[in-house]
Amino acid sequence: MCWRWPVSHDLKSLLLEKVNALIGEIAGSNGSHTDLLQALVQFVNLRDRVPGIRKWIVCKSDHLRKQSLNANISAGLEKLVSAAEAGEDLRPWLHDAIFADKQDALFNDWGIQHYHLGVEFEIVKNGRPRIRRTGDVLFATHREDTGHFYLIGIFDHKNFSNKQLLEIVNANWPELIDHAKIRSLIEISHSPTSSEIHLLRKNQVNSAAEIDGKFFVGPGGGYTTSGQSTKAVMKALYVTRLLYSLQKEVDSKQLEVRFVVQDRSVFLVDETNNRHRLVL
Repeated sequence: MCWRWPVSHDLKSLLLEKVNALIGEIAGSNGSHTDLLQALVQFVNLRDRVPGIRKWIVCKSDHLRKQSLNANISAGLEKLVSAAEAGEDLRPWLHDAIFADKQDALFNDWGIQHYHLGVEFEIVKNGRPRIRRTGDVLFATHREDTGHFYLIGIFDHKNFSNKQLLEIVNANWPELIDHAKIRSLIEISHSPTSSEIHLLRKNQVNSAAEIDGKFFVGPGGGYTTSGQSTKAVMKALYVTRLLYSLQKEVDSKQLEVRFVVQDRSVFLVDETNNRHRLVL
């Protein structure tokens, strides 16, 4: 889908209105932000967390392939895999906190989130369909740029800080977390345990995880002292700075611009010079 918005001399207000609408498209109800920065933070985090609707290339870890699953969980897993490979909307499998603008410390820290594995759909209060909730859930990560959906393993809800999740990723797809490796660090005085990582997350403290003798910090980008995604905040700050610069040019009548939205990306079109650039 492609929208074209009229030329406006108030870029901030225009973008705020449209970002709130984009939040609504993903979350199921329009955003109500009055502050552009906070709207951008929520939208970027939503876009990162919710897989796009496409035919995914599903990759299962060796750990998952060897897991012994009961019949219901196995059926739920196959239902999710089939939906991903067919290009269906995967939002029903995600946890409800995403749509309530609540932060996911596991995702912000390690770039991993969980999917419920029910076999039947149910309707929640706002009319949004979701898969029935399960005690055991699938931990997974995805990459929009390559179209790969990586299935790590199935665990219960007590494993959100379990370093085994990163160990499995490192054993199967080390390239996914290589960017977070601290290359000049030989050792640290204390390597946090899984339970200590849980406590550190509760207090919004980023920490290093020791995996196979190597140390990794925030494969998912980490989180701020308010618990928000660092990646989302940095992207939002970049966009607001860009708008400030562009607004000065627009006000001086040096150029006219339009915003164009395609899928879940926002492009800024410079009508004066017939150029465009990715903004968000």
